[in-house]
Amino acid sequence: MNRENRPSGNSNNKNHKNIPQKNSRRKKKAAYKLAGILLTVIIVIALSVFLSDRLVSAHDNAGSHSSDRPKYYKSIQIKAGDTLWQIAEQNMSDEYDSITDYILEVKRINNLASDNIQSSQYLMIPYYSM
Repeated sequence: MNRENRPSGNSNNKNHKNIPQKNSRRKKKAAYKLAGILLTVIIVIALSVFLSDRLVSAHDNAGSHSSDRPKYYKSIQIKAGDTLWQIAEQNMSDEYDSITDYILEVKRINNLASDNIQSSQYLMIPYYSM
């Protein structure tokens, strides 16, 4: 067979023409996939930064002066005759301006609408420690 009698090989020519198009499609798919991953990472980072400001710290210093000592919380059981004033006198530290400030924080922490507390009730109270 001479060259003129051989099949023209059009099928091979078509495949060679499609290879650059296939590579181009693959590159576009890969670029879209990479862009989607990057966008997802950016959104996750942005949300974590945004939400981190709204998280409550266990060492919150709201309602008190800043202190070098960490603030902690403990649970106490109320005994007959206990008052918020007495609890404040026993547990308050220099980080508070007044007993009233301490009592207001105890009421806020425990969702108390009034100064009334009951025997056997438990209260969370703040304290500072070294």
